[in-house]
Amino acid sequence: KEGETEEASKKIPVKDFFKYRQTWAFALGRFLTDGVWWFFLFWTPSYLITQFGIKTSDGLGMALIFTLYLISMLSIYGGKIPAIFMARTGKDPYICRMKAMLIYAFIPLIVLFAQPLGTISPWFPVICIGLGCAAHQSWSANMYSLGTDIFPKHASATITGICGMAAGLSSFIFQQVAGRLFAAENLTVSCTADKAGQEVLDAKLPAFKKALPAGDGKTWYFLWEKGNRNEGFKAASKVNYVARCGRYSDRDQGYTGALRLLKVILGYDYLWVNVRVKGGAYGVMTGTGRSGQGYFVSYRDPKLSETNDVFESVADYLESFDADERDMTKFVIGTMSEVDAPILPQYRGSRADSAYFSGVTEEMLQEERNQILDARPEDIRALAPRIRNIMDEGAFCVIGNAEAIEKNKDMFCEVRNLFK
Repeated sequence: KEGETEEASKKIPVKDFFKYRQTWAFALGRFLTDGVWWFFLFWTPSYLITQFGIKTSDGLGMALIFTLYLISMLSIYGGKIPAIFMARTGKDPYICRMKAMLIYAFIPLIVLFAQPLGTISPWFPVICIGLGCAAHQSWSANMYSLGTDIFPKHASATITGICGMAAGLSSFIFQQVAGRLFAAENLTVSCTADKAGQEVLDAKLPAFKKALPAGDGKTWYFLWEKGNRNEGFKAASKVNYVARCGRYSDRDQGYTGALRLLKVILGYDYLWVNVRVKGGAYGVMTGTGRSGQGYFVSYRDPKLSETNDVFESVADYLESFDADERDMTKFVIGTMSEVDAPILPQYRGSRADSAYFSGVTEEMLQEERNQILDARPEDIRALAPRIRNIMDEGAFCVIGNAEAIEKNKDMFCEVRNLFK
């Protein structure tokens, strides 16, 4: 017994703590949550200024901030609920503390109501944020105590210090990221509203933008590794999802409205007949965008190499394409019903966002409409080289039946299981 006591009180080197999963669990728990606490404390004054025009130096501003901190002090009762659970159930302190922490973890969701309730009064957001902060600190306090439930008493100071370091690092990173992300130079506003709503935005937006940090002027580019991986992913499935894609505009062949028409033509005719009717696939789709990219995809498809052969033959089909005026009219109507379909305001705004970020103007959209309406069979035949460009790139991927993929493994650069 004396030997056990000596062993229990033996000092554990700090580096050895990182060998335990519990240490990483504690540190990660603090790292992922403490940044939110400091975000609320640091940015709430700015929120009051930008949203309500209330400065913290004003009487109302001081009252609101005092209320925020006062509500946050409810966290001093954070240890009460675990004690109640232990008294009523007699269960292990660790289990009771975890149950209490689960309750505390859900309470900050009330902060989601801060913005809509802010239309009524600035007091409601402050109360919501205060309750979120109180719950967070209750959760955090129990995290400290949780360390003594799992680690020996003589190790509690070290584990507390490690968690405190993780929390401090998180807070620093969180504020730095927030300051750089929520900067005036990064602000993009999308508003879908009537004239009255637009006037409200125009009046409020300058003050909001002025309250944001200016930013550091840096641009961060998204970089990715280019190349055809041509992967086959084996799964416990009886059907396949076969995809071919690539660029069609590498040879100075730009976008045209006829490509939009082609999607309908292939969906009504060639792909429908060969992939769905003859091949037995549940569905097939194709598309080409202004980015110069195009794709062909089948889904819930019992075929694999046969579907790929159909995709590779699309260009041949287009070279000999012909249609009378009745069929061309049918294709044009089908295309225009998608181009100019009636949409709700929220989707109108979403489409405007897409056009803005893609650099698409109203003039470009009107030109596309004209090209669709004026399209003739020879315009469709002229698309064959573009589709051949897509196929020549050789980008190929299949998810599906393991036996079918193994049988056609020569078509892939790499074959592996979808799930390990």
